[in-house]
Amino acid sequence: MYKKGDIFMFGIDLDVLIALPFVLFFYFTPAIVATWNKHRHATSIRILNLLAGWTFIGWVAAAVWAYTENNRESKPKKKKADIRLK
Repeated sequence: MYKKGDIFMFGIDLDVLIALPFVLFFYFTPAIVATWNKHRHATSIRILNLLAGWTFIGWVAAAVWAYTENNRESKPKKKKADIRLK
């Protein structure tokens, strides 16, 4: 019924259970980086990573987009004109 090396009743090997968190972390690295850096388009990067990350091109596009310098804090604030009446 069960082979040696199987865990639980689904036949999942222990090495798969150990490798799965590392694979998921690597897969979602662009989304993690975008969130960590407070990227302006973090939600879009997460969606792209989730839906198209399984393709190499989609994952690279999400990674490049996540590493760009486009975070919420780097946007220059507009200053009002300083008009003084004499």
